Amino acid sequence: MFAVATSVVLTTYVLAVLSVGVPLLIGAAFVGDLPTALLVATGFVVLALAGATGVVAAARVNAKVSRLLLSPRRDPLAEAKELLDGPGPLAVWPSLPTRTS
Repeated sequence: MFAVATSVVLTTYVLAVLSVGVPLLIGAAFVGDLPTALLVATGFVVLALAGATGVVAAARVNAKVSRLLLSPRRDPLAEAKELLDGPGPLAVWPSLPTRTS
């Protein structure tokens, strides 16, 4: 990315300053010589890295929120239902023998 930014600035510098003789206006910074062009390129590389970091952070937040919203719902009463479906604290009585007389 630094190589791309540097080549863009150097190409712009060559075309604008050497060919035409007019300094290039980028924002509020006049790029009229090579050191200024390199300084502006460095500044834009730093801004691009900060922007990329911001985009990645926003994507991670979006993914986390999506996982939370779209994940299967947990039943808050699952533990109580399991307790009620299971056997109670008393043992199951065997069936009483029938009387025969």
